[in-house]
Amino acid sequence: MGTLRLKNSFDHSARLRNKRYVSRASSVRVVARTAPDMSLFKLPLWASPNVLMPLGTGALHIYESRFLSMFDGLKRQQLQAPGTSMFFGHMVSPTPVGLEGRVQGWPKVGVLAKVTNLGVRDDGTLDVSYQGVRRFQILNMQEEEPYPVAYAMNFADTCAPAEQQAIDELEFKVYNNLLEVVRLSNKLASLQQDSSADLGSHLPESVTRYAPPPPSARTLAEVLIEAGHSAGHSIAMWQRHGCVYGSSSTRKSAALDPYQMVSDQLEKDVRQELFSFAAASIVDGMGPLERLALLNTQDTAARLHYVLQAVMPYVQELQAKVSMARALKN
Repeated sequence: MGTLRLKNSFDHSARLRNKRYVSRASSVRVVARTAPDMSLFKLPLWASPNVLMPLGTGALHIYESRFLSMFDGLKRQQLQAPGTSMFFGHMVSPTPVGLEGRVQGWPKVGVLAKVTNLGVRDDGTLDVSYQGVRRFQILNMQEEEPYPVAYAMNFADTCAPAEQQAIDELEFKVYNNLLEVVRLSNKLASLQQDSSADLGSHLPESVTRYAPPPPSARTLAEVLIEAGHSAGHSIAMWQRHGCVYGSSSTRKSAALDPYQMVSDQLEKDVRQELFSFAAASIVDGMGPLERLALLNTQDTAARLHYVLQAVMPYVQELQAKVSMARALKN
């Protein structure tokens, strides 16, 4: 089965760098979509010419003594805290020309990489596999180790509250178009009756894992409120806070707990950010500056818009090819 890849024949880097998408006008109140994690943490850095994005993967062959020491330190920390994982900061180096926001010569934003496999060769060198987890922002560098070490904090998307509906609509458009690409690709291969064609094109696992869930059916309260019936608000209030009647020993359903609803909202914010990165990762042909623009923006909508502008022309191209193949077959 083949994993879907999209050809990027359009230059969206200028649009991503446009102030409209990368930063918000000062007149708009911007808030963190999730509760911001202001905690400071320390982590070793690995400099790479490649731009890693969250959910992306990579592999390293470690042979320099200073980086062998770095991963040896990570292994010792893991042994001291069983059940934990090894993490390091993945940074772009050399810093591309034109990239703004540097900290002591390093790019401001990097990606926390989780070690998924570590193997030792006979000569003592290491083979390391890793996956991007989330972004971080460097606050300060220190030089007490033979390898670079930074103090950093989490770096997440932000959103004006009024834009949440637009993000919801954008992610559904992106996901539906990606599903349409898969359907049309398999249909085209079937019509062409190419024995060498891959009839099992599918989306990457990371895209389906963080894809938007199907719209849920409306509740009775929502239907009554929309119809203007006063009972709708009473039912909605009961769902939020629980019924005052009945046994006091009966616990309120966790699914109706308003605190659980807040938790679900926070998880949705993280999921939408990760989905935007997963969808962007299947667009081929991105240059380093485009990937860095996607990495540095804190605008989920901008990232989703980028993917949508790349996938829609491809859908149209596939539709035309399927129509032509069907006409030739008939």
